[in-house]
Amino acid sequence: MSQQSLTKEQEGVIEDIVRYLGLDPKCLELLTIPLTDWPDGISVYYILRKDRHGRIFYHYICFDGEVYSPFTPDGLERLLNRLLSSRRFTLTAEQLVNVLLMYKRPEPFMTFVTDIEKDLSPSSRHALEYYYGLTDLTPKLTELEEDYKLVFWTLNIRREILKRWNAFIYEGGRLRLSEDIIIELRDARLGQQSI
Repeated sequence: MSQQSLTKEQEGVIEDIVRYLGLDPKCLELLTIPLTDWPDGISVYYILRKDRHGRIFYHYICFDGEVYSPFTPDGLERLLNRLLSSRRFTLTAEQLVNVLLMYKRPEPFMTFVTDIEKDLSPSSRHALEYYYGLTDLTPKLTELEEDYKLVFWTLNIRREILKRWNAFIYEGGRLRLSEDIIIELRDARLGQQSI
């Protein structure tokens, strides 16, 4: 992408990553992630390092032209505060999980489980229902007075480990993230329960 075709917002994203990582802008490829059913004013960018082989990439979220850096200690906190305090829209649980995982992915090789039917094999679904009584892994968002509780599941694709996460988002955007259930799908399919 040439510098002349960048919007002011995209220039801000490139400037931020260059400032924090000291990279040559020529080794960066900036892609806009198309968002469907997301509120207006939110943009998500995916930046790929062309100078490295493998999966070295970064996400940026911008809201109304303001860039929220994943490299500053308060980037996610400021973004969450701004998004959750907006009176123009309400984010869904799935959208909030995507925001969290772009900025604070707890472990590599994990994917967000949005639909048990699409994201897990029939044998894994059967084991989850038979041994654990789980038939729904969709994310759940609960408002607790001025705070939020977000519960969601991830799958470590390489190790076939399913985890349930609890994210507490406090007033001002502060976040506490912890796992509370871990299920090894290989063992579950063999009839061995583990939590």
